[in-house]
Amino acid sequence: MKKLCRKLFSLIIVILLCLYSPNVCAADNSANINSDLEMVTEQPIEDTNIQLKNTVSTITSGAVYNIINSGSGKYLNVHYGIDSNNTNVYQYTCDYSTEQKFKIIYYSSTGSYKIHAMCSSNGNNRVLDIVRNGASLSSGQNVDIWTQVDDTAQYWQIISVGNGQYKICPTANTSLALTAYGANNGTSSGTSSTSAGNVYISTYTGSANQKWTFQEVSTGAVTPEGYFDANPTSIISGWAWRSDIPNTAIDVHIYIYNSLGEWVRFFITTANLYRSDLVSAGIGNGYHAFSQYVDWSTFPEDTYTIHIYAIGHNGNNPELHFSPKTYTVTSNLGYKGYAVYRDLGFWANLGGTLMGSTNDWHAGLMDEKYASDYLSVIHMPGIGYDIEWSDWSDFVGNETYRGTYKPKQAISDNSRNLIISLARELRTKDIGYIATNQLRATIRPEATKIEPDDVVDIRCDGLVEYCYEYYGFRVFGNDTYWDISKASAQNIAHHHENNIMPKAQAQQYLDLVTTSVPNQ
Repeated sequence: MKKLCRKLFSLIIVILLCLYSPNVCAADNSANINSDLEMVTEQPIEDTNIQLKNTVSTITSGAVYNIINSGSGKYLNVHYGIDSNNTNVYQYTCDYSTEQKFKIIYYSSTGSYKIHAMCSSNGNNRVLDIVRNGASLSSGQNVDIWTQVDDTAQYWQIISVGNGQYKICPTANTSLALTAYGANNGTSSGTSSTSAGNVYISTYTGSANQKWTFQEVSTGAVTPEGYFDANPTSIISGWAWRSDIPNTAIDVHIYIYNSLGEWVRFFITTANLYRSDLVSAGIGNGYHAFSQYVDWSTFPEDTYTIHIYAIGHNGNNPELHFSPKTYTVTSNLGYKGYAVYRDLGFWANLGGTLMGSTNDWHAGLMDEKYASDYLSVIHMPGIGYDIEWSDWSDFVGNETYRGTYKPKQAISDNSRNLIISLARELRTKDIGYIATNQLRATIRPEATKIEPDDVVDIRCDGLVEYCYEYYGFRVFGNDTYWDISKASAQNIAHHHENNIMPKAQAQQYLDLVTTSVPNQ
């Protein structure tokens, strides 16, 4: 009864409007949705410094490392890199400086390591030292750097505690371990066991601030190497490494461009996967392969070019061998998600024609792939109807087919499926027809979007425009009020019949795909 009364009331209103207002019986306008691929014009990023993300599983004698506290994430640091005895050592935020680099050298005569400060004669002079002033080692003693004169204070055991973490213990007393206090940065004068950010030795308890990770770093600007391996499918793969840090994984940057040369996707991945063939080829420890998944269903139909760069030091980021490569995305959706238009018809156009306006069109959204598919179109037929599915013959009837149109922005299969899912949801709601505006809705105070349950009445071109613009594909409107799906009275009012009608929607704001009746 509710629907019947509403339809009778709508019919009376439209008859009156046809006598006094042009084009009132016109069909819905289609909407515009922004592409789900943000087009940008930036050039490939080049890191000014390398920051390696993985920790080493073994310590290599002669290699240079950052030593990072597990509790705070801060780096072992020589105060301002001063090459002087008694310079305090504390933890500090990563700054890529030499004062945070240490060369680890193994001495077989003692079965121990010395931790050489790279800020001191490139690691050849001062080493990590315990300030014991002739006393035996005890909990709470500070650490600094000093020339190599005291074996008791300067030999260390680096012992794995699992998960890529180590405790660093004085060889002379392995019950003690290198410890950082708190999570703040240290200072030159804060040399006690309770000074913020200071590093000292204390009895090992297994706490996080007594565990450290080692990240191998370069002492020079060696050019990375690598290959873009197999032809891309949903997996983009290859390998990359640096010979100066042969057992450390480095990052690769993946850029995808469309046929217009626009940068549409960017991935950062770490080349840290194991491949036995890399070991056989002498490529470090073999953990230098990468594999990046790409969901091509989110890309519009096009041929894309893929560039991959190995990220080195100070912008030394070469493109991998066999890069770039191309990948072509094709669609199997036919015309699904595109807008379709036919003539409005004699009787529906009569009122407008008598007032001197041109004939208009009727709009819908192609639900299935082709015209021959069952229930091919979702549309609002007009007065006395709800949004419905129609087969092709019911939608076109005896009227002239005017064409299949798509948004001007590139649109992916994923977006087209979302648009039709939204149209199908609208079909299940109790939504009436409106002639004067594209859409009438209840605007909830807290809402930012008009949801399907909020839609009260809609026009045929409004159905198209709402479904497109809900997902960001802009059809009609100025920069402020173009989005008809926004919970705003101004946005809805902007889509008035005097501003936009179905024929103008198609011809001015969408791209024509074909004027032929879609078929298989």
